Amino acid sequence: MYLIQNSIFGIDIQPIATQIAKLRFFISLAIEQQPNPKENSGIQPLPNLETRFLCANTLLSLNQPPQLGLAQTPAVQHLQSQLASNHE
Repeated sequence: MYLIQNSIFGIDIQPIATQIAKLRFFISLAIEQQPNPKENSGIQPLPNLETRFLCANTLLSLNQPPQLGLAQTPAVQHLQSQLASNHE
């Protein structure tokens, strides 16, 4: 359970492959549960597998806009000019 929650990630270009991987992990974890009638039936909550397996093409680069510095955005420059006019 620890390895799945902290170490397992998967990306595939085919959506059905990611769904099958999630299903196989879910079934494996569900089968390993040991019921205990005294303590909440002994069933531990299963990890969220939706964020562990993604459908994407890892061979394509992301088109990201260039990052601006904090002082370079128009909103920040407008606030800085207002502050400067208040100090005068």
